[in-house]
Amino acid sequence: MARRRILYLAVLLAATVFYWAYQKWLAWLFLLTVLCLPVVSLVLSLPALFSLRIQMDCPTVVQRGNEVYAAITNKSWFSAPMYQCFITVFKPLTGKFYRIKGTEAFPTTHCGKLMCHIEKVEVSDYLGLFRFRLGTNTTAQITVRPGGTVVTQLPQLQRQLASGWKPKPGGGYAENHEVRLYRPGDNLNQIHWKLSAKMGDLMIREPMIPMGQRAAVGLCLWGSEEVLDLKFSRLMGVGAHLLDAGMPFRLHAVHAEGTSQYYIRTEEELTDAVDELLGMKPAADELGGDDSTPGIYWIGGAADGK
Repeated sequence: MARRRILYLAVLLAATVFYWAYQKWLAWLFLLTVLCLPVVSLVLSLPALFSLRIQMDCPTVVQRGNEVYAAITNKSWFSAPMYQCFITVFKPLTGKFYRIKGTEAFPTTHCGKLMCHIEKVEVSDYLGLFRFRLGTNTTAQITVRPGGTVVTQLPQLQRQLASGWKPKPGGGYAENHEVRLYRPGDNLNQIHWKLSAKMGDLMIREPMIPMGQRAAVGLCLWGSEEVLDLKFSRLMGVGAHLLDAGMPFRLHAVHAEGTSQYYIRTEEELTDAVDELLGMKPAADELGGDDSTPGIYWIGGAADGK
């Protein structure tokens, strides 16, 4: 707008000099026309300004890192004047606010739900000499989903999710064992000879299997944006691995309003739960852990995978 005003002043100055040097009716007519242009432009623009309606369309779901722009459209009974939109973006997961122009990309570097609102619309007349601000209630939501991390250690995860253990009927191979004193009738092949020699009593290594296994996964919405990206990516990976193994699980999510629980049986339910959590406010501090909550596998956000 500043350039247009400078250009108009330059034209007005040229018309004034031309009238002062020429002193004819044509010069006077040219100067009068230049003087009336702003008023004529404003009068012609007012009907379009009053009838202008702004709409914002954008994808509802995107993958983290993909560039996304708002599609700003207008509706007016007349030829639409020049305008510029400013969008306020709020991210509940981190509590951050962003302010972008309507032509700029949304902040999708990190996962989370973006609550978008057109803060204001700056509208100009046809010549671009006058500026007006219009209010609007146009809103949109964009869910920036994380990518899933591949999980390959499902047997270890099963041990952590077990609520108890019991001896394996008939003995044999098992990934977990319990060392105890020999009892009559025990299989001699299970005797732990080195430990028996050290203890002075016959000790056996009894194979154990999970008892009352309940798959439960915990997630705390706390940490930096990078940490939350890792947590949600690992949640998607762990959840997909459990479902592929035929293990529905219960998701415990800690956030600012408490703890939410989801019973996940399908990938669609996992995706819906993650989409809802991406719009939650973060917890006040890191909560949860394998020691304080046995039977729940807590998703960590450390770079080393913990």
